[in-house]
Amino acid sequence: METEYGGRMQAITNDAAVNETTIDDAVLPTTARTTQVLISWEVVAYVVLFTIAFLLRIADLDVVPMTEVEARTSLQTLQIVAPHTPGVAAAPDSPMQFFLQGVIFSGMGASELSARLGSVLGGMLLVMLPLLFRSFLGRDRAFIVSLLFVASPVIFTITRQADAFIWTGVFALLLVWLVVKWSQEPERAAWPMAAAVAAAGLVLLSHPGGPLLAVILLVAAWGALWWTALNAPEERDEPGNVLFGQVKQHLAALPWQSMAGVAALFVVIVGSVLMLYPSGLGHIGNLLAAALSGLVRPATAGMPFGAGFTALLIYELGFVVLAAIAVAMMLLQRRVGYWHRFLILWTALAVLAGIFYRAATPAYAMWIVLPLAFLAADLVVDFFLNHPITVYWTEGLVETDESGQRFWWVKYVIGLLVFGVLIVISVHLKEIGRGMLSIPLGYTVGDAFSMLREPMMNDFRYSLMFFFITLLFIVISLLLVASIWGNRSMLQALGVGFFIFLIGTNLGGGWQTAVVHASNPAEYWYSMVTNPDAYLLRQTLYEVSERETQGEPLLDIVAARGGVLEEDGVVGWLLRDYPNTRYVGSSIEAARSGIILMPDTDVQMLNLGGDYVGQRFVIQQNSLAYTVPPLDWLAWIGQRRLRSDVANEQGVTLWLRQDVYNAIPQEDRQRIGLQ
Repeated sequence: METEYGGRMQAITNDAAVNETTIDDAVLPTTARTTQVLISWEVVAYVVLFTIAFLLRIADLDVVPMTEVEARTSLQTLQIVAPHTPGVAAAPDSPMQFFLQGVIFSGMGASELSARLGSVLGGMLLVMLPLLFRSFLGRDRAFIVSLLFVASPVIFTITRQADAFIWTGVFALLLVWLVVKWSQEPERAAWPMAAAVAAAGLVLLSHPGGPLLAVILLVAAWGALWWTALNAPEERDEPGNVLFGQVKQHLAALPWQSMAGVAALFVVIVGSVLMLYPSGLGHIGNLLAAALSGLVRPATAGMPFGAGFTALLIYELGFVVLAAIAVAMMLLQRRVGYWHRFLILWTALAVLAGIFYRAATPAYAMWIVLPLAFLAADLVVDFFLNHPITVYWTEGLVETDESGQRFWWVKYVIGLLVFGVLIVISVHLKEIGRGMLSIPLGYTVGDAFSMLREPMMNDFRYSLMFFFITLLFIVISLLLVASIWGNRSMLQALGVGFFIFLIGTNLGGGWQTAVVHASNPAEYWYSMVTNPDAYLLRQTLYEVSERETQGEPLLDIVAARGGVLEEDGVVGWLLRDYPNTRYVGSSIEAARSGIILMPDTDVQMLNLGGDYVGQRFVIQQNSLAYTVPPLDWLAWIGQRRLRSDVANEQGVTLWLRQDVYNAIPQEDRQRIGLQ
């Protein structure tokens, strides 16, 4: 495998060497010898970056309501780890998720925090993995890739959910790095052994999407080999057959039996939870079955077709633009080697998977983000390099800075100006979007322009005017910069400003998606959102427990299945601490019980066989993001606001028998025949 980044790549890689200052032991006596610990700015930058990443991923992790998918996967593990958990859930389809949640639940108990800690661990590993590519990519590119991973809204949201999907990215990147190391050091047997372990983790342990990603990587690697072979006569001055022969020779020398044995051992250890639960190996079959069913069946009800690719455009549009420019420049400048071709093909195949794989969810956009980050890093690094500058102060006064050191500050000063202008533009765009929400649907263009003259649209008109004025200002400013410091300095400043703006908006967008809008039915990420009222149900049961069972979760609850009330869904997760919960099939079976949970039903037709007091709790709301009117697009993209936020609600009603509601003592209930 080659690295063909050109002279700039070589310079950056050489910068990665650490120069150490040593003291000649012969000069100083033994007692005077000291050890100096040198901490580079690179180490400080990584520590700050990873600290910020961890804090953002762990903050409010236990506050955000569980989604239906999170509740289902967590209950699948919990009902095996804690058999007293009420209800019956299907067997897990992710051995990795089962392993992590099983270990964490055993030590911390089941909660929103503990259910998601495994994903946080995977997310932190993912943002650290670019460090492994440091010697291959160079110091600067590796840091940029980590920064892009930390800021990515898609990766951020996945990391904060109790879902094993993040591990597909971890195993995939680890596998790619190990193959790179093997290509550089084919004589070392450790690299193919470790690569076999990573491949087994991706295909058999991570997630039902793992086998598909493994196919994508394999096809991309093979396609890049063909692409490189076709260009070998021009680029390598040798026929492509030579390259194929070298690859076949390396593959034939691999210890395939040993690799299979090590991979099988890893799968058995993780799948059986360190040999403590041998039945866990059956979850591998569930994973493969789910992977195949995903070809024709959506992962969740209501998930639109092509959700993976659509989510990329919604959450990572600026990043996609940056990566597209990087790829275009590589192709135009003919700086494309095997590594770039592999990443380009990986991106293209992941896009197809995000569109056509029926079980694709918005999380599948991560498969596209990973290779794009490596491609975009090549362009971003160029934003910060010092190039020769010719400054045209006046017609007769021209200065040339061959090293680029004297006027290094130009790109940063103008870049901050670009950053500020982009913030102003985004603020006005949000106000324009809010104004468009005031235009009634069905208005003609003439009616809409007539409405703009009304006083209520003053803010809209002002924002529209300043939006175009700001655009004109930044265009003129950049042209002035180009006329003095040259086109390259202007483009670098534009890139610096846009990159800073992209990192900031991505961090904010990820937080909005994963935390602020977690219960917003206008958020595209969720096909169904959990309403905060759901946790009022749990709080109400706590209060009843304090009266009935001295605070112990020993209430006798009868739950009638139906609608959103399922034993392996959100309601089942809320009832996980109540082992005396009994699920029944109808209200008739629940009649005369002291505490009853019922799905939404016609109260007039309900007969519980006694006097009851009930309270309804909204559990879930269907998504509104899949049918957004064109007039609402701008407000929806920028703020997840729609002219109507009324969604189809699904809830349950908690019925307390009159004696339970009145807190009549148990002795009196038994005396009058109530249990």
